Amino acid sequence: MCGSSAVSSYTDVQIKELKSAKQVFDLIGIQWNGKKATKLHSFFDHGVDNSEGLANVNRLCKALRLPREHFYTQSFVIFGNQSKSMQGIAPVNKWQMAAKASIERCTMSQYVVGIWNLCTLSLPHGMAIWM
Repeated sequence: MCGSSAVSSYTDVQIKELKSAKQVFDLIGIQWNGKKATKLHSFFDHGVDNSEGLANVNRLCKALRLPREHFYTQSFVIFGNQSKSMQGIAPVNKWQMAAKASIERCTMSQYVVGIWNLCTLSLPHGMAIWM
């Protein structure tokens, strides 16, 4: 990558996260390695707290300064993600159930789609499409 690129200071992990959403960026007409994509990624990056490139949705919503409401977190977990560490484990008590519920994750692609959906809700027909 050339030194003037928007991703020239990005780590390999961050570039991998951006590239993973390339198809979504292409669909909405944004270059995966351009300034708009890196701006979108900057918020996603605040939510990533693991080595899998998945964002913790609660941290992501905090970085985006979204209200602490179920609607906003569900916008990013509509695809049904959970922490891999909790998958396949049947919760045996309320503490495990709470831990499982609080570790909701989204990929970079799912984050971009979620942001797109939230932004289009301002259109007159936006809410009907989302429902």
